[in-house]
Amino acid sequence: ISEEAFANYLTILESEGFSVYRMQNHTFCRTDDCLLYLIYTSGRSHLELYWYARSAGAPANGLTEQDAQLSLCPKKTLSPLSLRPLDVTPEGFYARTGGQIFAVPSYSFDTYTETNNKEQIKAEYENYSCRILFVRGDEQLYSNIECFAAADLNGDGTEEICALQAAESSGVSAFVFLVLSGSETFDDSFYTPIISLFFGKQDGQLIVLGMRQHEEALYGYGIRSGSFLGIFDYWLYGLDPGSEIRQTVYAILYKKERDPKYEGVSQTMYFYPDGSWNCWINVNELLEGTYEETDGVLTCSADRKGKKITFTAQIEGPGVIRIL
Repeated sequence: ISEEAFANYLTILESEGFSVYRMQNHTFCRTDDCLLYLIYTSGRSHLELYWYARSAGAPANGLTEQDAQLSLCPKKTLSPLSLRPLDVTPEGFYARTGGQIFAVPSYSFDTYTETNNKEQIKAEYENYSCRILFVRGDEQLYSNIECFAAADLNGDGTEEICALQAAESSGVSAFVFLVLSGSETFDDSFYTPIISLFFGKQDGQLIVLGMRQHEEALYGYGIRSGSFLGIFDYWLYGLDPGSEIRQTVYAILYKKERDPKYEGVSQTMYFYPDGSWNCWINVNELLEGTYEETDGVLTCSADRKGKKITFTAQIEGPGVIRIL
């Protein structure tokens, strides 16, 4: 759209009761029950917008938006417009989980101030964004894909809260799977070819589903919980071993098996359907190799600085191996 048409559009929004704050590259608009974010590129005459509206299912006896602002937003803000969150809790979600979901606006200049990056307080860096938070007392879970789910993952009779996040990565599609179990939060990152992610059910169990852009084919992850070498965790595993989903397989450094007091970092290894695997030895070195599977045993090899490395591992369950 043209610059003139965009300016006229903002005038219309103001006449409809929106408070409008236009920046160099972004525009933030709000009413009492709606948050509207606009990105207008005049050189390309291109407009993008997204918005959040207060849910009709927001609980009447839950945390108020005013109280949510006190706990979720900066006590002092540089924002010209109110940062009061909106309650976007779906109908029935509060009664089931005891928690609410809020769309929480954030102002970049506040972030730069909090992170001691005041040199970035410039017109070209000014913008508003939005966090989507599950809130229950002092517990919080964040999603930037607007994906939450409730399910009893560990069989103790109490439902866990799950969320998905799109992860920033170096040109690789990635996401983070999070679980709020009691007051503890678990998370793990996965690299996949998936573009769109959402929760679903299969045989009565919660699963994570994904779909490539412009394709109908679905990829699925099952959710597993349990203790491996005494460390309790939740993780995902590919429902279809032959799919393109990157399988994440966990192994603990052998020193921890030999010495329970060992405080070294647990090693995460990534195994892929094409017969390759890798893991980070340290922040600077990625070890890569190949493997063959026979009767649940993986025979693995790699070359490290001219030296051939071989080892075997036993598959103990979905997403879990033990180095032999």
